[in-house]
Amino acid sequence: MFGQLNKEKKVVVKKSAKGALGELTVAIEYMKKGYWVALSVDPQCPFDLVVVDDQGRCQLIDSKCNSIRTTGKRKGSRINRLLNKKQKEMGVRLKYVDCDKQ
Repeated sequence: MFGQLNKEKKVVVKKSAKGALGELTVAIEYMKKGYWVALSVDPQCPFDLVVVDDQGRCQLIDSKCNSIRTTGKRKGSRINRLLNKKQKEMGVRLKYVDCDKQ
């Protein structure tokens, strides 16, 4: 199941589905800009997308849904994600997307 209704009758999307929506949203953004986009099929892959321009230059993209802090001194600020060692070595770039506005 994609998600469930909460008390306010809003659909609460499962985390895995939210991530997939985020990846597809980023893919669409790049395709609209004229890039070729390939999606990773390996769940353990250090990147989600390979984006290629018309000159053949490739970018490795890891898409992340925006997450906002709900408590603490920095309440309301975005939780920034970090690249792991392998991603840094490979030159992966993070791309944030607002998955809640889909």
